Amino acid sequence: MSGCPENSPTDTRERTRQVAVQARMKNRSFIVVEKDDDLRSLYRRKLEQKFQGCVVVEAPSGAEALDVLGHASIDAIVVNQAALDGTGLEVLQTIRRTDARIPLVSIGPAQVEGEALRSGATVFIDDRRWADLGKTVEEVLPKNSEEAK
Repeated sequence: MSGCPENSPTDTRERTRQVAVQARMKNRSFIVVEKDDDLRSLYRRKLEQKFQGCVVVEAPSGAEALDVLGHASIDAIVVNQAALDGTGLEVLQTIRRTDARIPLVSIGPAQVEGEALRSGATVFIDDRRWADLGKTVEEVLPKNSEEAK
């Protein structure tokens, strides 16, 4: 026998369960809908900085975002209105019809804020304040796992 104290199978299972619960609580999943590769990558990095260990799926179109949403559990979606050639509002409306509870963070020029919120965005970020993305997403996420799903 080694010099380490033995753990009972019950203790090991309990610790494993606790680690799994902690992982579920910390590991968030997001979709970033943005046509421009550089901006999409920037938004992804902002989310990864704020939510270490998160999964960020990059979608260059609303159709791709909807496909991911149909096959994965997602905590929030970030949609850049200006980058989607006028379809950003339609993307918000379609996602909202697909999932009425998922937080939708819309980024765009100030003049589209009202339309974005009426189209289903949970919150709007003026595109000049994109650096607030992580904080804003954190504010709209459900506070516990029961609310999230």
